[in-house]
Amino acid sequence: MISQFILTDDEVREIESQLGHLVREFKTPEDPVFLHEAGIFAHDLPLRARKFINDFRLKESADAAVCVISGYPIDNQKIGLTPFDRGSKSDTQRTLEEQMLLVLLGSLLGDPVGWSTQQAGHIVHDISPVKGQETGQTGSSSKEELFFHTEDAFHPYRGDYLGMMCLRNQNQAATTLASNQIISRLTRDEINKLFEPRFVIRPDASQFEKHRFAKVDELSEDDFEKFLQYSDAKISKMNTTPEPTAIFFGDPASPYIRVDCHVYMDALDEEAEAAIHAFNRAVQEEQIDLELKAGEICFIDNYRAVHGRKAFNYAARYDGTDRWLKRVNISRDIRKSRDMRMTSTSRIIF
Repeated sequence: MISQFILTDDEVREIESQLGHLVREFKTPEDPVFLHEAGIFAHDLPLRARKFINDFRLKESADAAVCVISGYPIDNQKIGLTPFDRGSKSDTQRTLEEQMLLVLLGSLLGDPVGWSTQQAGHIVHDISPVKGQETGQTGSSSKEELFFHTEDAFHPYRGDYLGMMCLRNQNQAATTLASNQIISRLTRDEINKLFEPRFVIRPDASQFEKHRFAKVDELSEDDFEKFLQYSDAKISKMNTTPEPTAIFFGDPASPYIRVDCHVYMDALDEEAEAAIHAFNRAVQEEQIDLELKAGEICFIDNYRAVHGRKAFNYAARYDGTDRWLKRVNISRDIRKSRDMRMTSTSRIIF
């Protein structure tokens, strides 16, 4: 299920040299020019790494729904303390190289995108425990299991891939994974039910966070406000009257998946309820653990794998040493979200 790639020492030096040039030119991975050119800069990454990610993107191998790239060194002192909140980005200069590398590798798969409602609209997110959110169904929890899901399952413009780079994880928590090969544990009738639009998925709580955004120069004040109202209304409709959807779609032999946990998803009838219970059992039987180590980068195919996270092995300490990942969502076709982005070049979905 996991395809592994290990960088050589020469490849690490090649990457560090490239990043050294980029951090002198750009001060944040959110820089619009950097994001615009990231796909070009990515051409300078080591050839073996580019081939590895290209194979992952195109082959959709049954034994590679997730890929992991290892060997990039992390300077524990340089990156500083694990953040205590979400979205403040106070560490940007300390982790600039790492964030840029995650964006560059992700750009070989598609276009990194962000949500206006998540982490102040940043492209690169922090995943770390936040005090007071220990038991929630978000990446900020720690005491509770994060149930299996595909990322942003409720949204038609959800990412094709989820990228995560581990900066710190001292045996504190494992990401849990299962691929679409769970169909081998399902009956033909159960599979057929899961291919039918007999489920509804609602937005998670983070999609209703509100952040202030500067007006976009290309838009008049009136158009800017109209766009915000349009976007708010669309998210609200997804919450109050979600459209029925299928869990499986695409190739019946190797289906794509769109699913969320019971907190945000409902079956519309008893047969559908039985089918999703069978799906959940299959996931539990097939799940594997991925305990990312500092410097490792993984990309999860958000159409072919579900993911979650185990409860922390030991309690979050909130002292700057807790588990810390950087996360990015990647879309293979950014044009499909044009009605919810303010301009054609914007990466933020409202």
